[in-house]
Amino acid sequence: MKTYLLLGTLLCSHAHAAGEGFMNFIRQQQKTTGVVWSMPVVPVGNGPSQLPLEQDGALFQLWTIVQATAKDHLLDQKLVGAYLPSAAISIRTLDPYSAVPRTRADQPFTVTFNVSGLLSGAGLPEASTRVLLEHHLANYKGEQKSIPAAQAISGTPLSSSYLIANGTSEQTFAVTNLKAADATLATGEEHFVIHALGDGSAQQTQLATAHVQVWPVASGTIQGIAPGERVRFHHVTFVVDRKLEIRAQLGGVDAQ
Repeated sequence: MKTYLLLGTLLCSHAHAAGEGFMNFIRQQQKTTGVVWSMPVVPVGNGPSQLPLEQDGALFQLWTIVQATAKDHLLDQKLVGAYLPSAAISIRTLDPYSAVPRTRADQPFTVTFNVSGLLSGAGLPEASTRVLLEHHLANYKGEQKSIPAAQAISGTPLSSSYLIANGTSEQTFAVTNLKAADATLATGEEHFVIHALGDGSAQQTQLATAHVQVWPVASGTIQGIAPGERVRFHHVTFVVDRKLEIRAQLGGVDAQ
């Protein structure tokens, strides 16, 4: 049996890989035999898998290569099998920037999970009845502005739980879960991952992932005015800190 790859769905959240200067390909990894097959793909479209699905299913990974640097990036991956569920994660914030979800440290955000293909009944394999949800935190260090996904989710998660029903569910956070000496200056990423459980020879495998960038609250001072002074034709300097400059460059909701 072959399966069709919905490349338009996979690529819609990765617009940077759809333009010139990138080469995209699908890598299919057979979970039973370990055979790997790669095929180039256009930014939007669909096509049949090149290998049949085996008993334990197959992992499809969407990669893009920056032609100028030959650096490759894993954009998305989906596990497909005989009874494996499917999942999707989306994140909403108050920031209208659409390329990557992002929020301010003191602002709320909502994570939506959609699961389908779970089975119910007695005597079924556990991997067919539930999926594992993990929530990971990763603080930026120094001038860091992004963290590789594999690194961000490599440590112990902040929380983990099972999703046992098909359909849509949501989690809303009033502020970021990242920690900092001054909570308003927390900066980094929050990652959410849904895994298919291991079953027999098949290992636990990622079904869906999404992350939100967290930026600090902007601050600033006005210099050149004494308390009670009336200003007329006087030089006034508005000094912003590094955090506000970063947000201004990003065009965030509070960049003013």
